[in-house]
Amino acid sequence: MEIPKQFSRRLFSALLVAGGMAVGVAAASPATSAWTAAPPTNMGAAAASPTTGTRTAAPTTGTRTAAPPTNRGAAAASPAIRAWTTAPPADTWVAVPPADTGRYGSGTLDSWAGYSERISTPQIIRAVVAQDGILAFGDSIGVSTFADLATRLYSSGTQLAMNAKSGRPTAPTVDILSRWATLYHLPTRILMAVGTNDIFNPPGFAAQINRVMTITGPDVVVYWPEIHVSRWEQSAGVQVADQRNSDWLNVQLHAAAARHPNLRIISWASFLNQKPGSRIAAYLSDGVHPSATGMAARNLLISQQIQLPSVTPTPAR
Repeated sequence: MEIPKQFSRRLFSALLVAGGMAVGVAAASPATSAWTAAPPTNMGAAAASPTTGTRTAAPTTGTRTAAPPTNRGAAAASPAIRAWTTAPPADTWVAVPPADTGRYGSGTLDSWAGYSERISTPQIIRAVVAQDGILAFGDSIGVSTFADLATRLYSSGTQLAMNAKSGRPTAPTVDILSRWATLYHLPTRILMAVGTNDIFNPPGFAAQINRVMTITGPDVVVYWPEIHVSRWEQSAGVQVADQRNSDWLNVQLHAAAARHPNLRIISWASFLNQKPGSRIAAYLSDGVHPSATGMAARNLLISQQIQLPSVTPTPAR
């Protein structure tokens, strides 16, 4: 599998950081300058998300109302999406400046123990596994988007059970995947929508991908969206570090997909960066989390990939 050029061009700077040659925040390269800063003037005044660890509230530069999701033709919500054990996030906490930028320039990961989560009940999980549906694991992006995804998949006859928690990095999420595999067994498809919170420690990501592929084995198809983080409320230097670390994670993800044919990459970051001047502003609410329009676009990418045949058919002769 060929690694997308926008990731490989910035891999060198990531390797410099890994080698200790550039521990702080590097200057933006030409490859990253197209999407370093937040969209001008009309960012909105949304509170920073707990997903991305260290945070600084940005000054308000205008207001924006996100468009409603374009989920045409979706059936009534699946029972799975009404079975969360906790309420949606309230976003009532106050952002604080980062104490430092950490070893890799993006800061350090805060404690995420008390952050919001959405977890399906054991009854729903067992029903989804019995029907060979989808088990979805995520962070705060999953907390805000899995309900819409469940509705989309339900309209085509696929059930989804979820375990998403804001602020949670990949390693403890894989621990939960391992427990679920023991308690409930796994269906033939899972979604690992995680990695956003690994920008604070990119070198450890590849080991977690390998753990996932070992737990699932070769007969389970794993869908994994690319990571895009560039927190608008942070300084330009931290935004550059976020982008560089996101690319570093995506390089590891694509490298793993080259070794594991059952690992399917959802091209979320690639999709955004095809038209960075318009899509990033329209599809993200804070440089990380999808807006309503972005949620519809992201979940369309995921649902289309999930509904493709698991094995590419042989072309007719």
